[in-house]
Amino acid sequence: MGIEYFIIAMDESASKDDLLNIFSPYWVEIEHNYYLLNYGNTQFQNLILNNECHFSINFHENNSTVESITIYKPCGDIKLEQAIYRLIQNYPMFLTYPRDPLIVVTANPKCLELIRKQYPDLLENLKLVSCFEEYHNLE
Repeated sequence: MGIEYFIIAMDESASKDDLLNIFSPYWVEIEHNYYLLNYGNTQFQNLILNNECHFSINFHENNSTVESITIYKPCGDIKLEQAIYRLIQNYPMFLTYPRDPLIVVTANPKCLELIRKQYPDLLENLKLVSCFEEYHNLE
């Protein structure tokens, strides 16, 4: 999908522990709020691919709830995609990534309502997905 994923929280409902539980047991903290995700190696056409990427967490001013997550060079492992889907399904969050035209993806009805109220200009680019397969098949 993109070289970076940006996951934006529309409210203050997700804690750092909530987020890390979704990515468990694949993360290791490298620096404060900066993590390595390692999903192991896979073989593809006689090549061994290392399925890893990094992510960082930004917090709201109260420093106890997640404001955004940036995933750098997403590895494309299905477990990463499933974790992202759980985030945008379980919490009022949306995913976007560098692309023209912009795409905004959520699986959370509350997120849709918050976007409608706070950022109505994003609605034309918004995709509300209803299942992981629909999310996974986005271009």
